[in-house]
Amino acid sequence: MTTLFYDVIGETPQNNERTEKQMKKTLAMLLALVMIISCFVGCDQKPAEETKDTKPVETKPSEVVVPTQPQETNPALGQLPLTDKGETITIGIMQHANTENYDTNDYTVWVEEQTGVNLEFVYFSADNTEAMTQLNAMIAGGEKLPDILWYFTGMDMASMYELGEDGYFLDLTDYFNDYSYYFWGPYDGLPETQKGTIFAGGIDPSNGELYAYPQFGEGGCDSCATHAAINTTWLEALGAEVPTNVDELYELLKRFATEDPNGNGKADEIPMLGYHGGYRAELVDWILNAFVYVNATSMFNATDGQIWTPYTTDEYRQGLIYLNKLYTEGLISPVYYTITKRAEYKPLVTPADGVAISGVIGAHPQLHYETDSEILYEYTMMAPLEAATELGGYASIRPSTASYRTFITSDCENPELAFQLLDFMMSQQESVLRQRYGVLGRDWEWPDADGESYMGIKASAKIIDSSAYSSQNNACWHNQNTCSNQKTFGAQWDDDGTWSSHHYKLLRQVWDLYHSVEEPAEVVATLVYTSEENEKIGTDLGQINSYIDEAQAMFVSGVMNPNDDAQWNTYLANLEAQGLSQVLEVAQASYTRMLSN
Repeated sequence: MTTLFYDVIGETPQNNERTEKQMKKTLAMLLALVMIISCFVGCDQKPAEETKDTKPVETKPSEVVVPTQPQETNPALGQLPLTDKGETITIGIMQHANTENYDTNDYTVWVEEQTGVNLEFVYFSADNTEAMTQLNAMIAGGEKLPDILWYFTGMDMASMYELGEDGYFLDLTDYFNDYSYYFWGPYDGLPETQKGTIFAGGIDPSNGELYAYPQFGEGGCDSCATHAAINTTWLEALGAEVPTNVDELYELLKRFATEDPNGNGKADEIPMLGYHGGYRAELVDWILNAFVYVNATSMFNATDGQIWTPYTTDEYRQGLIYLNKLYTEGLISPVYYTITKRAEYKPLVTPADGVAISGVIGAHPQLHYETDSEILYEYTMMAPLEAATELGGYASIRPSTASYRTFITSDCENPELAFQLLDFMMSQQESVLRQRYGVLGRDWEWPDADGESYMGIKASAKIIDSSAYSSQNNACWHNQNTCSNQKTFGAQWDDDGTWSSHHYKLLRQVWDLYHSVEEPAEVVATLVYTSEENEKIGTDLGQINSYIDEAQAMFVSGVMNPNDDAQWNTYLANLEAQGLSQVLEVAQASYTRMLSN
């Protein structure tokens, strides 16, 4: 059993019913009010100057216990159907544009046939903000919530804790202890160093409760936060090699800009193309990692247990100076900061006339090329750039962390069945493959016995029709999932020269090139904050991240000059004025606490 310790104030509620929690909270508030009133009535008030430095009494850390696999064999676990009574579970789901009809969806029908559970849906907007607004409106209006909130991507940790503490979500700890079955297979495949964090990252540090069913694991090429591809046809035309460092990259981009590598007699080449906010198209981050490790999932790095941020370092500034040089010389396209949608980006990567205009691109092998465009064959993936400073030379790998987005609400009348349904849908053996790839025997099949996936591991599926996931249809829920261990998505591919096999070849290149680069000794993933810590830094952290993003764009594009000491110092002063020191202090406390467990 693994235990974690957190500084908390107050006792841990043991009852999970919303009304009882609210009664306890109200009673606690009333008791606190009585104590305050009695203090004023029975005691002389001290002058303000004598009380202003009074600090709250510190409490001892409380023990937080993570769930464990059921120790006693329960023959009912893992048996299907889950019910023979035709019971209904309602699922609140953010609608995906590619899913035609959830009621008649192939995956829905299969789950109902396997489990005996009738699924009914309550629909929320696909937009995170709008979905949360709808949920909050239901709560404010006293409406009955769906039994399950499924993969609610707009739910941040602070909102989850607040709604859980107010009694709207059930604590799933005992359900894992008593009813989990499918969860533990993929969990057991994790490195030992990760297992404790899967639950700990989602546990409310103020009361030790686990409100969400965790999703975790590595995501194939998606575990690489950003990557680049290069046009090999252009390289051959110029007699050039793939650059390995920032100096070679700069010299090659200048040649791409001036020597007509696409051979059409026009000065239409874009030496380097990406777009800000684009999924895996963030070339700025790809280049910055040559100077200092940056990862879009966290503003924190750590060395020997000490938290720091790369965004104030001299190495980061050197990276901005380099990027500004590329930008001002026209070697990075200015559309980097104007493109906002994938649909605007794909025609630049793979033009309709079949003539490539981009030399180095930030592109996800499956998402940023027009389907069947032969331009895809011209590109190969680039390795991360070599270190330009002592702090650089890294691939930006997303840490293998858990997310907490699926909940059983306190309005659920049969939470045991709802939990077992979630546990079944988590099944790595078949369910999550159907969530992703569609219908077995039509859209995918079981892989060959020795089949290897593009991730260099044993394949889980052999794809027949990849459009089940990528296009509008009724085959699956289009990754609206709570799957465990996303290595499940390792698909077998045959290098048969087809367009589809070539994009899988690029995916395999991403995996091989980026996972062969050593990561920093410490990578900071999810930090878990107490309620008090969230109150301290919640707003500041968001503002600081936004300002870092805005300032980065201004430095790269030349609105601000990264070479100018005064402007750089103004940037640092602005970060400090927005509370950077306090954010780092709180992050350090959280990181130290997590390391100690």
